[in-house]
Amino acid sequence: MKLKTIFINLLIFLLYIIFMLYYTQRTESYINDFYNYISLLFKNYLWEYNDKAMEDISNIIFKNVEYREIAVYDESGNLFFKMENPKKLNKIDLFFEKMNFIHEVSLSKSLDNNGIYIGEMYVKMVNRSFYVKLLGFLIYVLLAFLYNQMVVINETKRKLEKSNRELEDTLEELENTIENLNRTQELLINSEKMASLGRLVANISHDLNTPLGIAYTSVTQLMKDFKKLEEGYISGQVSKKLFEDYLNSGNELLDIILANLMRMSDLIKSLKKVSAQEVSNIKLKVNLKEELEAILKSLNPVIRKTSHKISLKCPDDIEMVTYPGAIAQIITNFIDNSLKHGFKNYKENGRINIEVFNEKDSVKIIYSDNGRGMDEKTKSAIFEPFFTTDNSGESSGIGMNVVYNLVNTVLQGQIYVESAPGKGVKFTVILPKVVSESK
Repeated sequence: MKLKTIFINLLIFLLYIIFMLYYTQRTESYINDFYNYISLLFKNYLWEYNDKAMEDISNIIFKNVEYREIAVYDESGNLFFKMENPKKLNKIDLFFEKMNFIHEVSLSKSLDNNGIYIGEMYVKMVNRSFYVKLLGFLIYVLLAFLYNQMVVINETKRKLEKSNRELEDTLEELENTIENLNRTQELLINSEKMASLGRLVANISHDLNTPLGIAYTSVTQLMKDFKKLEEGYISGQVSKKLFEDYLNSGNELLDIILANLMRMSDLIKSLKKVSAQEVSNIKLKVNLKEELEAILKSLNPVIRKTSHKISLKCPDDIEMVTYPGAIAQIITNFIDNSLKHGFKNYKENGRINIEVFNEKDSVKIIYSDNGRGMDEKTKSAIFEPFFTTDNSGESSGIGMNVVYNLVNTVLQGQIYVESAPGKGVKFTVILPKVVSESK
């Protein structure tokens, strides 16, 4: 491309030089021929001092507007004839006339028939060769400039098209990457949901063992007593005391069985409610306090294994149209984060406070613990995906990112975090009471 540009510029310059040489040669040839012709005319008439003949010759000369004035002097240098061209100059010639580009030329020396010198003629003319050459040079510069600009524009256009193609390819790759990331994030969120549900089922299953064991033992004892009563009845040895003892122990055992069955029923209801919410995205009208209590009840088996305490303060009358499953997962992840990162290897008697404030069109949930807290670097990255301070590999690092997405996207709210080393952590979650359909 550069060699081609240099070649074209040289070609334009060469054409300019050829034009200038041709013009100069033609002009000089024309002037010489014209001078010779005029000299011949004056040579035949000048010695006669005939004004009429001089005027006729001058009119022939003045047909070319370049010639502006003719003056004839005798051998003593006295002016005996002078005539100006009556034709007006064009605007360009006037410009050069004002710029003093008037050319005075000694046209010829006229001799009489005997070869005696009798006078001299001068012609004043406009020298057009300068501005023709100047115009030619300007045209050359303009053509060279336009060509180089065209080359620059074409090169810029080519680079721009190449950049656009590269940008389109990059944009397509970026869109594919974002799509893959969204799919991966969705899979990770679902994985986190199922992992949370798995932990919930495991904890409640473990907690069901106690009332189930008590109920089983009570039923076994009741069957033994019933068998003993049946044998006494068949043998006719059922006494009043034996019957009364059976009734008393039977009632006690039935009460124990009923109480433990009710306890298991409550646990199963909590499991059913929370698990159904965690794996579904159904919007429901709910009482917030009841939802929070059900969530905490489902987590009791985990909390009871520790010496940590959870307190809940929530008004009774907060009704919301929202996604309770998202709220359950947020609170579960908060508590899981406190147990694993806030209290573990730091504090045995940790305290978690959940306080809810009823506002006009929204609710404010403040979750706080008195754990180890976070430095500024950790706090600024806590909602980033795959960020974790756990080096054991047990934490996926997406729990708090899931919380952030649930609050901002699903529940259409905002979340803020405050923390300092040794000062625990405080999450402020602001949620609308009614989640709109637009999202």
